[in-house]
Amino acid sequence: MTASGTQPETNDRTGAWRSVWIIIALVTIARIVFLLWFSPYELTGDEAHYWEWSRRPALSYYTKGPGVAWVIAASTSILGTSEATVRLPAVLASACAMVFVAGLGAAVMPNSRRAPVCALLVYLCVPAYHAVALLMTIDGPMIACWLAAALGAAWALRGMMRGGRALGAHAMLGAAIGIGFLFKYTILLMLVGVMCAWIGSRGSIRGKWMTGAALGLTVAIACASPVLIWNQQQGWPTVAHLLGHLGAEGGDIRTKPDEAPAWTPMWTLEMIGSQIALVGPALVLMFLGMRGGSDETDNSAHIRRLLVWCGAPTIAFYLGVTLFAQGEGNWPIATYATWSALGGAALAHGLRGWKRAVWHWGLGYGVIAAVGMLMLPAIARLPGAERIVPTRRFSGARAAAGEVESILKEEGLNNGFVIANRYQRAGLLAFYMDGRPVVYCAQHILGDRRTSYDDFADTSLENPALIGRDAVLVDGGERRWSRGFLFDWVEQVREEPMRVHLGRGYRGLSPESAL
Repeated sequence: MTASGTQPETNDRTGAWRSVWIIIALVTIARIVFLLWFSPYELTGDEAHYWEWSRRPALSYYTKGPGVAWVIAASTSILGTSEATVRLPAVLASACAMVFVAGLGAAVMPNSRRAPVCALLVYLCVPAYHAVALLMTIDGPMIACWLAAALGAAWALRGMMRGGRALGAHAMLGAAIGIGFLFKYTILLMLVGVMCAWIGSRGSIRGKWMTGAALGLTVAIACASPVLIWNQQQGWPTVAHLLGHLGAEGGDIRTKPDEAPAWTPMWTLEMIGSQIALVGPALVLMFLGMRGGSDETDNSAHIRRLLVWCGAPTIAFYLGVTLFAQGEGNWPIATYATWSALGGAALAHGLRGWKRAVWHWGLGYGVIAAVGMLMLPAIARLPGAERIVPTRRFSGARAAAGEVESILKEEGLNNGFVIANRYQRAGLLAFYMDGRPVVYCAQHILGDRRTSYDDFADTSLENPALIGRDAVLVDGGERRWSRGFLFDWVEQVREEPMRVHLGRGYRGLSPESAL
């Protein structure tokens, strides 16, 4: 083919990617503008807790890797501390994810100029991915790493099928897995899927794969090493935490056998229902894309099966978890990121009849969800909506902090300190109180799960410097506080909007405390 003959296709592909970049830029700028000037949302409890981690940099933390703390620390140290700067890394992670999902669209359909744009559009139809782009949780950055790993795996597989070693692609895969592990350990399940896909394609792999696999594994371990080093130093507490989530022996939840919740099929049904709600009609397009097209090349078929396998172990694992414990809908949410490229392939092939209607429904579902997330307070004011719209998760923390400050002033507690019953409340009070003071957490001492507050030196309630001081005790009843701590006396001073007690003359931990 002549140069002139290839020019139109080159221009078409350039134009398609120009559209991808424009969409990503517009979406990202809109999100940043919203966070800086229009967001009505206060931090959630988990966001505030991760921000607390960022004030105390470490190689890892009790429940999660250090990734989320590190990116928040980077953002707030450069731009200052605010709700927007805490959440900015989530927006940037989403921008990276959009680039990678478009790249996967091109990988699964290399001869289609529409595939990158279609993959991106299907991804943007998933409501869950708009939520993780606006909230600073572990999911957003991990999804970006998940997609980068899938793209690296696709490029590595394609290179090996052409007889090469694809060392750069293997390194990309390993780096993405390792960095993703710093955010959320679920990404290891994707590696299982990649291995299964490569085994299934072994007959078509002509290049030597051992060197690339060793390189990728080395890079992954190096990137994940902070978590491994910290756990080795601390006696592997993260393992106990994960076992506790599963309700397994050796976990960090103290549950007597006769008190363990009985299995119910609703756990599995709720997990399935949550996935349908979080993804919407786009899920149908993803399943359609798993079948491939009549004009699909052999290489593209292998890439398509790879993307299916990237998510399959995660779905299977968490459905299996619901046979033993109640799951959370966001656990397998990264699965649909790689499957979005398959949905984009189905869209790029062209849809007719009911399939086209599904696409329109999916597009509408995504747009309504994306816009709705920006105006939940207004939606909550609609008749009957307050009970189902989760505005309480994003509001009330600033007012609660102001209430605690007023109690400190009213009681003249210039040297007083604050103890919260739960880790989320502790983080929110620390963020919204003037001066962002140290707030202590009594969760583990009062018999619940351990938290990172139990590891931080400056939040230890066994600190001798606290003896004799008065404390504001937030949430929980008088008997509960008296069982965990020794005070000269405890008195209730507030019932609404939260229960607050004063603990006069702190004397340390009670012999009845969980410690």
